[in-house]
Amino acid sequence: MLASKRILLIGVTGAGKSTGAAELAQILNCPYIDFDVDIRWAPASEAKWTVREIAQQEHLADQLLSQSEWVMAGYSQVLSHKVIPRTDLVIILDYSPLVTFGRLLKRSLQRLWDQEEICNGNVETLRQLFSTDSILLWWFRTVRRKRRFYRQAIDDPNFPVAIHLTDPRQFEALKEGWLKQLRQTREE
Repeated sequence: MLASKRILLIGVTGAGKSTGAAELAQILNCPYIDFDVDIRWAPASEAKWTVREIAQQEHLADQLLSQSEWVMAGYSQVLSHKVIPRTDLVIILDYSPLVTFGRLLKRSLQRLWDQEEICNGNVETLRQLFSTDSILLWWFRTVRRKRRFYRQAIDDPNFPVAIHLTDPRQFEALKEGWLKQLRQTREE
């Protein structure tokens, strides 16, 4: 698995894709791509909480995914024709709904408190958190569908090799194992 050069982390909202992919990219010393920031969301300076046009997303995906190695956090089904064929390994963070919703709620409240900029300069607001566009409602709307997709994708011969993780400790162990392998390789 360490030979994989193009790694995609997927999971429901709140699974830890961005954090995990950034950590993995650092371990592997390769570029990190955050789908939401680098491809999906337009800069807030242009228009707050606006998704880029599909053609622009495709162009950005082509540019970023043409690199020989990368770790990417997330993707959308709309761009699966661009992402999946270029991916060597998929790490599926398929944690329990209790874990992912708990993480999402904690993260959202912390971002609200800190007024942290996310998704190209956007900021979550209290009004937004409890609106029909709420990230919390998005989680409820998508969690079952996404988890069902992940389980089906594993058996799909057209889907890249996948590691299906059901507990955050498994991802920590995976990172530790790769770190250990890299250290041994460097010592040889």
